[in-house]
Amino acid sequence: MREIAKINKTFAEQIKEECGEDVYLCYQCKKCSLGCPTAYAMRYKPHQLIRTIQLGQKDLVLKDQSIWFCLSCQTCMTRCPQNLDFVKVADAARTIGGREKYKNPIPEIAAFNESFLFLVEKFGRIYEIGLVMLIKLKTKQIMKDVVTGLPLFFKGKFGLLPHKVKNVNEVQRIFAKVKELESK
Repeated sequence: MREIAKINKTFAEQIKEECGEDVYLCYQCKKCSLGCPTAYAMRYKPHQLIRTIQLGQKDLVLKDQSIWFCLSCQTCMTRCPQNLDFVKVADAARTIGGREKYKNPIPEIAAFNESFLFLVEKFGRIYEIGLVMLIKLKTKQIMKDVVTGLPLFFKGKFGLLPHKVKNVNEVQRIFAKVKELESK
């Protein structure tokens, strides 16, 4: 006799509490995955991640790289007949994963996010050389892509210094406010 798998609803409830989205609305039409521009790179497509959350397979979702490939482009929600916002679900999963000390399986993504936000906070915008250098230092891949990057540098496509932003203090004030709200 076959054993029936038990569904653990706590992960779906955590997602709903975090972002307000009810993953049980999904009936697996696959329209989200068919329109997703990064689905080709995902091990689990958006509809599969939703099903995995519905089944309570938290470890599978939070240890996999698929939630980190979401571009937040909203194509999935635009196509969804239930208006389920996969972007919010992916963000909630990443937030829960971070809070519960799950490690991002793609260190370059974390390095990019941290570097990008650091540069925007510091200078009011990013500049390419600074972003590349910070990512290379964080990932310890100093020489990777040098062959591609040098010709662009010599053609003047990258500036050595960041452009001046008039109201950089306004941007820094926004970052300070966000950090204050996050600490509460």
